[in-house]
Amino acid sequence: MGLILRRVPSSSKTTWFLTISGLTIVGTLASVLRELMFPLVYARYILASLLIIYLPGSCLVRALFPTREVFSVEQIALSMVISIAEVSILGLVLNYTHWGITQTSMSLGLLVLTLTSAIVALVRK
Repeated sequence: MGLILRRVPSSSKTTWFLTISGLTIVGTLASVLRELMFPLVYARYILASLLIIYLPGSCLVRALFPTREVFSVEQIALSMVISIAEVSILGLVLNYTHWGITQTSMSLGLLVLTLTSAIVALVRK
């Protein structure tokens, strides 16, 4: 019980985690519920692009480098490169499952991947 109380994250770490989690969940819902969001098409494009290009890599970079060993510009560039690699690997893995590569399976896969990396980053910090 004492270990759990000592591992409570500070407010800035919790704010980062809640922001990333919220953006990931809203981006996934915007991608999956595409028919219901017709008036908000541009918001869906922005959220889905953020979910594909930046968020998975950002969470993984924060999990790999819990202390600030990477500067902000390098972190953004590394996050984008890692995100594209993660999305490619996720597509390759989904290709060999019975779900296949669909918009829903990719969105849910990115949701799981991003939230898992965010939880690992939160625990490591």
